[in-house]
Amino acid sequence: MARRTFYRGDKRRKEEVRKAKQEAKRQERAARGEGGEKDDDILEAPEADLNPPGYVWFSASRNRTLTTERPDQPDLGPPNDWLLLTPPPKTEE
Repeated sequence: MARRTFYRGDKRRKEEVRKAKQEAKRQERAARGEGGEKDDDILEAPEADLNPPGYVWFSASRNRTLTTERPDQPDLGPPNDWLLLTPPPKTEE
């Protein structure tokens, strides 16, 4: 089987598409301005709750986390491979 050669026009078209994308990026940067503004679609991540409401357990075989109010290990049948991820919640006195 003969090796397939590329039609020369394909290479030209690819180069034109690449140049058009670069030009669009330049125009977008210019439209944003020199101030270094952030895009509107980039949002800050919400702060995580450092004190979970209870005990957080993880099961590797189920690939699942579960939150319980009591310190007892969840009993959902075999396999029983639950690991405690968080320390017991602090009780306010």
